[in-house]
Order: sequence, then structure tokens, then C-alpha cells
Amino acid sequence: MAVEPMHILVVHDDVLFLTKIIFVATSLGATVRTVRTYDSALALLRAEPFSCILCQVTSTESDGMRVIHVAKAAHPGLAVIAVADFSGGDDLAGQASAAGADTVLFNPVDPDALSIALAWARVGGAAVQVAEPGDGQT
Repeated sequence: MAVEPMHILVVHDDVLFLTKIIFVATSLGATVRTVRTYDSALALLRAEPFSCILCQVTSTESDGMRVIHVAKAAHPGLAVIAVADFSGGDDLAGQASAAGADTVLFNPVDPDALSIALAWARVGGAAVQVAEPGDGQT
């Protein structure tokens, strides 16, 4: 059974992070659109079909949480990967999951962990493990 190539929307404000994500995702055969603002993300979600969104969340009150919630409400089958700051800890991961994230990774995101999360999202896997602060990600 052939699996369709992924079309990923990445919402993050760090250019170096975006570069890493583009490298990992395209090496897996995905196409990637990047935006640095949450309003741009919401506009693109209305304009294009995505198979996955990877979104930065900086706090439980952040616009990233709003993007995740809106994305899942509008597109229930959309795979959502949240990228959280370590400073938010378990509470931030829990809130991202409650907002609709299927997977939560913590900064700095390990390329191998990202590859695994994207591979699971590509085949429609259920929620991928939530990476815990201090779990060895570098």
C-alpha cells in the first residue's frame, strides 16, 4: 500500500529550527510550508490541505494552543505535533495534548525523535509518546 507524501505546515519563530525541520521532513519525502506567525498559520490552514501541522507552543495561554485547537476542530484527521519549551514542563505538554496535539516534543528537538513523530503521523498512527523534559533529547 503506497502512502501519500506528507504536506506539513510548520509554525515556529526560529529560523534555525525551521531549517532543521525542513531538512528532516524533506528527507522523509514531505513537502513543507513554514510560517512564523499564528495568524499566517490559520490562514494557510483555510487555504491548503495539510496532512500534519508542527506548531510551537510557548505557554498554556499561547496562540500556538489556539492554532492547535482550531486546526483539530476544523480538520479532525490532521496530525498535530506540538513543540514545547522545557520551561513549560509537563503542564505545557498536558495542555498541548488537551488542545489536540497528537505528539509533544520538547525543545531542542532531536532529529531522530522528529523523524519518528513524522513517520507515525504519516501512517496515521495514534498519539506518539510525549517526550519528557530531561529524557535525553539534545
